[in-house]
Amino acid sequence: MQATTKEWPIPTVLRDIPVPPGRLWVRGTPPPGEGIAIVGSRRPTSYGRRIASQLAGRVASAGVPVISGLAFGVDTVAHTAALDAGGRCVAVLPTGLSDEDISPRSNVRLANRIAKQGALLSEYPMGTPSRRYHYEARNRLISGLARAVVVVEASRPSGTLITARHAGEQGRDIWAVPGPIDSPQSLGTNWLLEDGATPLVSIERFLETYGIRSPASARSGLAALLSDAATHFDELVVRSGKTPHEVEAELVKLELAGAVRHLGDRYYVLG
Repeated sequence: MQATTKEWPIPTVLRDIPVPPGRLWVRGTPPPGEGIAIVGSRRPTSYGRRIASQLAGRVASAGVPVISGLAFGVDTVAHTAALDAGGRCVAVLPTGLSDEDISPRSNVRLANRIAKQGALLSEYPMGTPSRRYHYEARNRLISGLARAVVVVEASRPSGTLITARHAGEQGRDIWAVPGPIDSPQSLGTNWLLEDGATPLVSIERFLETYGIRSPASARSGLAALLSDAATHFDELVVRSGKTPHEVEAELVKLELAGAVRHLGDRYYVLG
């Protein structure tokens, strides 16, 4: 059985944007407080996927909602990482909110997870299919709900840059992840940086800017034993005084939160 879809009172943050929505529909329970929007390319590189996953996991594990658009690529990665970290997220859709409306179809299962751990939002009633002009309209709501918008990767032109443009018009903070100058997926982010966006060069620094303290920020447990230098699993067992099973379980949680990265051969570094 599908989750109940109902009309949602328009929050103050959206009533104050240049083109506020007339009505909003919701599935699930919108989390309280301002969130962080994480958006980007539908065809991200492995680097873009890694950064989106780490950032979303860290933000969500601190109890801050992650906002995105349920599209292929960075949106899907960010939503999934937030949910896997035990956090909550909001997906703003350019369609109605029934399973039959959702696009892309491959994200129906993800949409149902989001509705259980957060909310699906739309301006459009059930039965509304996607239309090209719905996407730009949707993007202004993604940025409008957020305290800050992080663009992980983006081509130029792209819908992601439209979200960034709306963020600027709405007075939201805009962050961009720097990328190789010869990568098509970094043309948009590097252009945003040239245009004045804040470079996201450290997830820790980003979290500190907004007073976000995720479990990894506290550097407790195994996180306190890790650094940017690779550390082997066996060394973590010895230094922590925990059993191999306990160390493995904690590492899994830290990886899901984006705080730790496995390099292979049982070597780990901070995320």
